[in-house]
Amino acid sequence: MSCPSDCQYCNLNSTCNTCMPKYYLNTQLLCTLCPFSCLTCTNSTQCQTCIPGYVVNPATGLCQQCVPNCKYCTNINTCSACASGFFIDPLTNGQCSTCVSPCS
Repeated sequence: MSCPSDCQYCNLNSTCNTCMPKYYLNTQLLCTLCPFSCLTCTNSTQCQTCIPGYVVNPATGLCQQCVPNCKYCTNINTCSACASGFFIDPLTNGQCSTCVSPCS
């Protein structure tokens, strides 16, 4: 027997030990899809890391979209890296503004 496709590592009897990204190991030792926008999660309601453009909201445990045009954020209101063509504008408290040539 082989590992299921959503499983990254199995033991000798094909029981999953570690799931692929965007999946978590449920109580039946089966890989289950994480909530939308979670890259890693511990269960259906708790994200650990998010896909780019999202951050874990501590109040809900789920991923929430960053401010507009943000690639990575430290919280839902503060961007740490903007999408291409944008920059972190110190005048807007961590928001992304459009670049003007020669900005990249």
